[in-house]
Amino acid sequence: MDPMVIPIVVTPTFFALIGWVTWVIVETRRKQNTAKAQADVQTKFLDKLGSSRELIDFSGSEGGKKSWSRSAWKRQGWGRWKSSSGC
Repeated sequence: MDPMVIPIVVTPTFFALIGWVTWVIVETRRKQNTAKAQADVQTKFLDKLGSSRELIDFSGSEGGKKSWSRSAWKRQGWGRWKSSSGC
């Protein structure tokens, strides 16, 4: 094997590996932050509702229907989410 082939192959592979590891770390942190924010919103929402009757009343109201339709998200490729309402 030609001694010049090894640096030509190893150098781009090394930088690709560094880029991939960086991407994995950034995506993991982004997903953790998203999950934490969603959990916080859900916790606050549940704290506002004292009983199941309040949840039923809220679900039947106009604001509740809008809230439920906004929370309908669907997954798109590469881990991205899009609201089914087009927002």
